[in-house]
Amino acid sequence: MSSVPLSSWEMGTATQALLELDFSSLSTFSSAPAFHQSASFSASSIDNVLGFVRTALQQRNGSTMIIKDGSAGDPTSLGVACILGNLTGADTRISNVTFASAASDQLNYLLDVAPRSPDGAISHRVSEASNSPIPNQHIIFGFSITVQLWADFVYMVPPFLAYYGVVTGNISLVQESVNQISLYRNNLQDSPSGLWKHIALGPSIDSSHWSTGNAWAAAGMVRVLATIQHSPFAKALQTEQAELGSWVQEIHNGFYSYMDNSTFLNYNTVDNTTTFQEASGSTLMASTVYRLAVLQKKYQHIRQAENVRKAIFAANGSHIDSDGWLTPVVDPTSFSVLGSHSPESEAFILLLQSAYIDWSNAGRNGESAGARSLAASTILASLVAFGGLLWLLMDGFAA
Repeated sequence: MSSVPLSSWEMGTATQALLELDFSSLSTFSSAPAFHQSASFSASSIDNVLGFVRTALQQRNGSTMIIKDGSAGDPTSLGVACILGNLTGADTRISNVTFASAASDQLNYLLDVAPRSPDGAISHRVSEASNSPIPNQHIIFGFSITVQLWADFVYMVPPFLAYYGVVTGNISLVQESVNQISLYRNNLQDSPSGLWKHIALGPSIDSSHWSTGNAWAAAGMVRVLATIQHSPFAKALQTEQAELGSWVQEIHNGFYSYMDNSTFLNYNTVDNTTTFQEASGSTLMASTVYRLAVLQKKYQHIRQAENVRKAIFAANGSHIDSDGWLTPVVDPTSFSVLGSHSPESEAFILLLQSAYIDWSNAGRNGESAGARSLAASTILASLVAFGGLLWLLMDGFAA
């Protein structure tokens, strides 16, 4: 995962993957996350997580975001790790900022600087260059700023907003994390499939239902759900928790209706079988099924997630090569092209494994849900058939 140079979102996803796998007791999926364990862990104890943050801050180059980037959303993926660094009490200055100031700078940028859509959705991009007038373009201080919404945003930004809100006791910020997901859902979701478009607004719209984009959205939502559920605001935000669970299920229902039942992979464009099958989105999405099962006891797609996991980790190495690279994967910087090495996909492997471990430790609930559902349908079909036979017999006697 860290053997090649990483972009901002890849570093952020790496921190989350390592946190969930190696330091699961500190992650938001723990019943007592780090924000309940003040001063009980040190910066050195999570050094491999904070190492990505230090690398990012060294590349800040005067930016008011955690790392200089053309995206308003992607640098935010490092925000939770920044907050964790601050919770350790470490005050190391890197590029003249601390963990705390890096996190607060990123928050201020999102809330006060980043462009927004007319309905209030924070743009995933800082700006998109265009030589002609386009929708949602604004002139600010003489600069052309274009709002663009990407499904990826839901993994990068709302979990940070929710985490920052819990740590600082700001319920409004936690609610804003859910509000941003709702706004993105309004702009990106397609009915009746429940699948999300990849990019809306701006000059380069992508209305395809990108596999990894849908997985980014679902994975971001379960992180916000876990943050709320394990926070002091859980009781006050029960409606928000129910909404998040329902929104994840919408994506699951659409996604798994198109899964190839022989390979257990989805196509790069979920509902377009002319695109290539790939393991990136399939791996990340499976992790969210285990997470939702533990968080809200929703087991509808456990069987599919298990099939994906077993296929990915098959002993024949058909999906993880001898060097540890997941295959086949979409190119991480060109979402319509088959790639070779994808650092984000390496993180997805770890996220899947950590989610599976937590589900297993919670009792593997729902493991037989698919089989029970099949048995129930068979019984129901038999009863209907038997009822029909009785009706015919009775009709015959009456005649």
